[in-house]
Amino acid sequence: MATTPKVVYQSASCLIGTLGSFVLVLWRAHMDVEGARQQEQALIRHAKGRSGVALLPYVPVGVGAPSSEVRAILNATMNKLSPPLVGVAVTTEEAGFHAAMVRSVALAISNLSRTKAPSRSFGRVADAAVWLRERMGPQAKDEPTVDEIVQAMDQLRQLSR
Repeated sequence: MATTPKVVYQSASCLIGTLGSFVLVLWRAHMDVEGARQQEQALIRHAKGRSGVALLPYVPVGVGAPSSEVRAILNATMNKLSPPLVGVAVTTEEAGFHAAMVRSVALAISNLSRTKAPSRSFGRVADAAVWLRERMGPQAKDEPTVDEIVQAMDQLRQLSR
């Protein structure tokens, strides 16, 4: 399988790419309303014709917490995509306050949405990819490997520089 993600949206807010049944979202300086809407649209489009889709948002150090309006859109997205959304693996590779903030926002979004799709926070893209592949069940055999997902996220980060 190709390890180059297909970039479907790019702005100062975020960069969204797809790889297999995965939607990879690289948050940039600050996720805005348009970025959140584009993430929702990317997920909806990508879920069509698939038995499952996985979301892996990556939040780099320095990205602030989203506004209440953005959080509301993200909550609504999780509800709209249930049940095709197999999981949301929010990832930040930083420890300390930033990681705690990312985890608390992810937990709040997950708790407020009434979706069946679980959400977890991770400190490494590889760990997030392992968990999402497990959530896919037998479908995972036809999906990108953990290494391919890590490489795809690295490519998105390179594009973001």
